[in-house]
Amino acid sequence: MDGLQGDPKWAQPAFGESIWVMAQENGALPSLYLADHVKARPMNLQANTCVATQAGRLFIIDEQGIRIHQFEPSGEQHQPEIKFESPQALHNPHWLPATVLQNGNSTWLIWSSRHSIHLSKLGKDTCDLFNYPLTPIESRLSNLDRHPFLTPAVEKRHQLALWMDGDRVHSFNFTRKQKIEHPTPPMSGTHRAIPLLTDNSEQWLVIGGETGDLDSLGYSITEQSTRESGIVMRVIFDSLQAGTRFAVFTTESGLGTQLMSSLSNSRKINCHIYRRIGVLWREISSFTFKLDTEERNDNHQVNFDMQLDWNGDGFSDLVINDGKKNVRCYLSTVAGGLHEDSKAIGSTADILFQSPTAAIRFDRNGKSWAWQFLKP
Repeated sequence: MDGLQGDPKWAQPAFGESIWVMAQENGALPSLYLADHVKARPMNLQANTCVATQAGRLFIIDEQGIRIHQFEPSGEQHQPEIKFESPQALHNPHWLPATVLQNGNSTWLIWSSRHSIHLSKLGKDTCDLFNYPLTPIESRLSNLDRHPFLTPAVEKRHQLALWMDGDRVHSFNFTRKQKIEHPTPPMSGTHRAIPLLTDNSEQWLVIGGETGDLDSLGYSITEQSTRESGIVMRVIFDSLQAGTRFAVFTTESGLGTQLMSSLSNSRKINCHIYRRIGVLWREISSFTFKLDTEERNDNHQVNFDMQLDWNGDGFSDLVINDGKKNVRCYLSTVAGGLHEDSKAIGSTADILFQSPTAAIRFDRNGKSWAWQFLKP
């Protein structure tokens, strides 16, 4: 694929055999491309904008409104700009990514400026716009020179959009078009909390322990007495299950185990799958797999995610790209757990991305990047 400057940092299917790719040289600003297997077409994005992609559509948000570019194999089409009723200040020295979410038949764009987060439901020629102030940036950051444009990550859980601001999580209900604040539970040491919010429940996954004490690390669910040990590497929610299924990935916290992992170039990972059944979160399945860590460099990224449902049972399956560049898939079970035996779906994968419609594997071929969609 010619024309791609820098390493892929993000990818998403566009149409046919084309994908959106965000790439970046070390120390340089990111660039957005529309790429096929032959070449990558750079997008000319201006400063003071926010940008999102969905299939063949490119959304460009500026202070005056939203421009939509529709890309098809036959060419590019421009739709009329959707104007805001009043200008919306952005203050971005470069373009920043926005989030596009689908809720039923409705398309929502979510982006943030220096002082506010904005949610917009798109219509044919108009949009409903909801603006909510963020905590003043001076109190969110300790070093304004290094991080002046930090923006909260937005996550979709069924009818809710979630983002964290200071010590509170905010949830916006797409159907009711209302926002609610959720104070995080009291925490100390290295603790952090992840909301387990659904339409009728407010619980938290609390991670961490006392500062400097590896043995106290682990996680627990508020209002439930169980506590699991280990260092939490990642928590992933199943987007197909309305926020009622998630996975916790942990590794051993003992110093001896960490040393053995370093000597053997392999790390043991524990995967725990939870589902909300009635009013309780229950562990449906757990198993252990290994991530090879030898020959690690910037192009051999370890990645694992749960967004695709290859066996069609309504639950997302787990895909892993380990340090040896092997790609494996763990399919879900009828109860919502995961099979312990994996299926090989690729090899020599330098970087793996996932989206709701495809897993994309990149590998470097000489001085250029080659890619393909993956299936088990």
